Formats: sequence, C-alpha cells, structure tokens
Amino acid sequence: MSVFYINESITLKNDEQITKVDEIIISKEDIITSSLNLKDIITYTFKLPKSTSKEQLEAEAEINFYENGGLDLSKQYKTHYIIKELEQEESYLIEAIAISEDDLHSKFDKIVQKTKYIDFISLSILSFSEFYETYNKEAKRDAFVYLDDKQSFLAVYEDGEYIYSKSLNNLNTLLKQISMDYDKFVETISTKGVDKENYEMDEFLIASEIDKFFSEYFMAINNRLSYGKNIFYLENIDNIYFYTPFAIKGLDSLKSFWDLSGINFEAIPIEDINFLDKLNLLYNTKNYKSDLNFSIFPRPPKFYKTRTFQLLVIVFLVFAIFGGDFGYRYYQNQKIEKRISELNKKVKIKSAILRRLKQINKKTLVELNKYEKEIAFIEKKQKYIKDVLEKSLYVLDNSKKTSKDLILFSKLLKKDKLKAFSISKDVNNTFSLGIYTKFNNREYISIFMNDLLLNGYKNVITDKITNIDNRYYTSMIRFSK
Repeated sequence: MSVFYINESITLKNDEQITKVDEIIISKEDIITSSLNLKDIITYTFKLPKSTSKEQLEAEAEINFYENGGLDLSKQYKTHYIIKELEQEESYLIEAIAISEDDLHSKFDKIVQKTKYIDFISLSILSFSEFYETYNKEAKRDAFVYLDDKQSFLAVYEDGEYIYSKSLNNLNTLLKQISMDYDKFVETISTKGVDKENYEMDEFLIASEIDKFFSEYFMAINNRLSYGKNIFYLENIDNIYFYTPFAIKGLDSLKSFWDLSGINFEAIPIEDINFLDKLNLLYNTKNYKSDLNFSIFPRPPKFYKTRTFQLLVIVFLVFAIFGGDFGYRYYQNQKIEKRISELNKKVKIKSAILRRLKQINKKTLVELNKYEKEIAFIEKKQKYIKDVLEKSLYVLDNSKKTSKDLILFSKLLKKDKLKAFSISKDVNNTFSLGIYTKFNNREYISIFMNDLLLNGYKNVITDKITNIDNRYYTSMIRFSK
C-alpha cells in the first residue's frame, strides 16, 4: 500500500515527484489524498459558553455557523469544527470550516476522473505539525508564513499544536502594480532582491513597489499576530518561519524588522518539492484515517457490502415469500421514508435557525453598540502599532548611522532581557526609547542604562519606571549620542 498526495499540478508518492496525474498507476490498496488551502474554504470563529453540553455543542455550532458565517442555505456544504477550551474564560472557541460541494467538485473532479475516488482531503494549514520533526526544530510559539502568486497566509502554532490562521495578500497585487508576469518577477527578485540600490534608474518604480509591498506585508503579519494575542491570549511569538517557492535576494536585511520585537525570523530553504506539498504528503500519510476529512468522493465498497447487494437479497427474499408486488412496494416505501426523514432533518435545522434569528433580532441594537466600541478600541491599538513601526522603519531607511545605533540597541535589549515598544530621535540627536520587561526583571532596566553609558551614550535618564498590574515594568529612557 502507498499513500498518494495529489493536487492540480503535482502528484507525490513517498516523496517522489510525478509530473502528470495521468501517468500515475494505482492499485486498490493505495490511499489517494489531497488538501484544501486556506483560500479554498470559508472560516468563521466564534465562542460558545462552557455550559453547552458536549451533545449540543456541534448542533449549536452548526446553527451559529449558518446564521452568521455567510453560508448559502440553498447549497450543500462539507463542514467541520475545531473546538478549543479557553482556560482564561468560561467558553469554547469554535473555528468553523466549510466548503460547498460544488466547489469540491470544481477543484477535484479532474483528479477523480483518473483515480475514481479520493480517500482523504485535509487542510493544508494543519500540516505544519510535521515541520518540527522534518526540519529538526523545537516546537515553540511559531508563525508559518507562506507566499506565492496564488495564495498567502499565516498559520500560528503553539507547542506544535495548531492555534489559528489568517489570509495575507498574495503576489498578484504586486504583479499588477509593476505590470510584470510571475516568471519575470521571480527572475527579478532572485537577482536584484529587495535592495533599491540593485535597480537601475528606469526601474525606480519597480523597486519602490517591491519595497512598499514587503513593508505593508510585514505590517499585515504583525497585525494578525496581534489578533492572536487578543483572541487566544498568546504571548509574543518566538519564531517566524517564512517560505516562498523562489529565492529573494537580500531577504536577511528584512530580519531587522522583527529584531526589536525579539522575534527570530527564519527563511525556509527551497527544495525540489514545494515546502507545503511536502508537509501535506507527510501529514496525510499519518492522518488519512482522521475524522477531519473533507472528501465527498468515497471509494466504491466491495459489492457484497453495498446497499445494492443488500437490497437485492431483501428483494429476492420478499419476492420468494410474498411475491413481486409486495417486494416492489416495500422498496418504494423505504425510499419514501428515507426521503421524508432527510426533509424532516432539514426542516428542524431551518426552524432552529429561524428561532435563533428572532432571538438575535431583539438583541441587535445592544450588541451592535458593544461591537462598535470593541472595533474602535482594536483600530486605535492597530494604529498605534503601525505608527510605532513606521517610525522605526523610517529611521532604518534614512540613516545608516542611526541603523548602527538600532542594531546596538537591539543587541543590548536582548542581552538585558528587555523589549522595545517605541523609538524616536529628535533634531538635537537625542533618542527616546520606550522599553518593557517582566515584573521580576526590573533591575535589568538599570543595567541597560549603564550599558548605554559604557557604549558612549550621554545623559542617560528615565522619568520613571512604571509597574503595570504586577506583570510588567515600563520606562521611557532618553539619552544622546
């Protein structure tokens, strides 16, 4: 028995690449698998109280999904629910996932024409659990970022377990801005990279758009990491593992974007097989019996196990005992009863949805006011983060001398177990550096100020050191060069 992984462009078997789907040879014992990307599915995250019983949990989740998740009641969906218990509050966090059967047929019918069935269809965002063993990495709080011309997303893991994922802008937006096809872009970015100095004068627009894309792209990553802190109570991310199926010259120069946040940024090496396809094969090989399966293309059962065979046996016995007319009526009655049962189930679901919608309608104005306040708070927080990072980027881009200072600050902060939340420099060459540290590390603020003096900085002062909820100390340190 072999496990095959197949998508629109590649077929893998035991890490061996087969270029065309039409060339594969499969036996009845082989397992056929594929995967859905984040761009293929509908996702909706919400909370349910822990008072909800385990028996009612999925039913309540389905009703909530249909009410608020944007599903079309006229379509058939394949749905699954990833349920997590939040320790910090009395609720379940539900990630509802769906794809319409029409979209499944559109995506996989070409494969099914060759294979006749697909045993297992997974979510590619879950396959990063295979990263740690494959690349010999320790599982921490990790963010995986994938970027190509068709899709881009961020998937966050903690201790090797999937937490959440978010979409990012793919390369199509950039390619339209610079009027360049994908192959030409790959050639350009691999030879000239992200450094504007590598481009000719007539390529100024291209260099500027590439620089703008990656600046906004990294800002979007940071915003999605902030979402995880607020919703999932995650502390700071330890590692960002970044992958593109093409080389980016000068990618190491972008690491400084994350240095002040204390995040290790690491590019995953390019191999003959796409990184995501490789992990999908490994994940599917281990998990093809999982219940979290989006396939609607089952393999035909053995004939003696089919409903057709069982029905033939029943009909034969009925005909033998009671005659052909009774057997025919029995068969028709079974079909009608099954249809009635299916319709009753749909009526119950839609009735439940209607009842819930009436209840929700009464609470709409109150909830709307609450959500508007929450959105205003989040937008204010995101603007603050964006302003701080843009100021840091401006310093890095416009002063090589200041960049050397920032690199030194970053090293000293790491040494003294501190992290920065803001930095600025005025016309008098005076720096203002906002820092914070954990509650039990207060003395490192004084050590950091002494380190600045030892490295030639003058007039090192701080207004005060502030205690925040007995969890952190913050301070605004000022000094001159």
